[in-house]
Amino acid sequence: GNAAGSNSVDYLVVAGGGGGGAHIGGGRGAGGGGAGAMRTGNSGALSTGNYTITVGSGGAENGKGGNSSFGSIVTSEGGGYGAHSAHANGGSGGSGGGGASTSGQGGSYSAGGNRGGNVGALNQGDNGAGGGGGAGANGGDSGWSNNGAGGGAGSASSITGSSVTYAAGGRGGAGTQSWGAYNGATGAANGGNGGGGGPGSSGYHGGSGGSGIIVIKYQFQ
Repeated sequence: GNAAGSNSVDYLVVAGGGGGGAHIGGGRGAGGGGAGAMRTGNSGALSTGNYTITVGSGGAENGKGGNSSFGSIVTSEGGGYGAHSAHANGGSGGSGGGGASTSGQGGSYSAGGNRGGNVGALNQGDNGAGGGGGAGANGGDSGWSNNGAGGGAGSASSITGSSVTYAAGGRGGAGTQSWGAYNGATGAANGGNGGGGGPGSSGYHGGSGGSGIIVIKYQFQ
């Protein structure tokens, strides 16, 4: 801040998205990666000095996203990885990763996120997986032999002067019965989106998560 302007700032701090789960085997889709946590607010009065800015990287396949932080003022946690083994739960994070068939649960979340999608007690293995959680909603829960549940919605911010949606969860991978033949989608850079889970068909992969972003807004004069 300065005497003619403001000694506080508005901030948007989005962490890196989690990576989607890799191909599991047995026809099971892998979980979608959770979005990085998205936190907004006002810093309150700041002292003159330097403030370290850290922007989290997106998680690789099966990996958690990196944290983003604005000094010691606020930290957003990276998104959780999508489940990548049979019956496994999604990883915890800013938003949780999606669970895998047949009974995996979505990963837990922290401030600025939501849980990953559950699979539930299905009685056969080759089913789609849960979606990763997003800043605006839980990851989708998977049903019987579906195409993989959708990721949780992101959340919009207008801190840059126009409305932009950040931190959406990755889609859960499709089961074999859906004949999925694709690699999971990669989360967009500078958005904190989770990567898509790999499908039940062999030879395919989960997508990496998108890197985070930090925006600082202040009155100059």
